[in-house]
Amino acid sequence: MLILIRGLPGSGKSTLARELATRGFAHFEADMWFEQRGAFDPALEAGHNIVVSNTFIKRAELQPYLDAAQRFGVAVEIRRATDAWPSLHNVPDAVFRQMVRDFEA
Repeated sequence: MLILIRGLPGSGKSTLARELATRGFAHFEADMWFEQRGAFDPALEAGHNIVVSNTFIKRAELQPYLDAAQRFGVAVEIRRATDAWPSLHNVPDAVFRQMVRDFEA
């Protein structure tokens, strides 16, 4: 299974992903997926449970992950993190507001 967690900064994406990692999911942040594609695809192909967390503001940003899941015949679940936590990433207010406006449900 591939779980994709999306949401705004500070919504609890990484927290949820870390919780799933304690239940046996391999946890990738989106930038890790691109950097470690050599680890991601074989894990997906082998049927390992994987969770990827990212803002995924635009639904199209999910597509490479959906394509990989389809390629390997893996079920996908998309979750939206909606909790309000202080952002650990120091996202500037203007950038955050733009992300809110651009977020595609």
